Amino acid sequence: MGLVIKCCTSILNRGKLYLTENARGKHLSYKLLDAAINFAKHAGYKEVYLETHHNLKTAIHLYRKYGFSELGHPLNHGEHSAMDRFFIMEI
Repeated sequence: MGLVIKCCTSILNRGKLYLTENARGKHLSYKLLDAAINFAKHAGYKEVYLETHHNLKTAIHLYRKYGFSELGHPLNHGEHSAMDRFFIMEI
């Protein structure tokens, strides 16, 4: 599992985040997203932006539950061409 955090101006772009099969179902995704959001707040970011794929239904559910709003397009033309769902949240 890896968490890469990239930044541009006041928006935190949360990078790739994956859980292994053994780690799933233990609410670790909540802990990891909490950590990323807390980092962003303490670092002075105003928004968190992320990209995902429509097949990743669990991730989309998590992002919506946290209050992310879906954008109809990527910011800055997107970094990952395979991603087709885009979310942002003010913090």
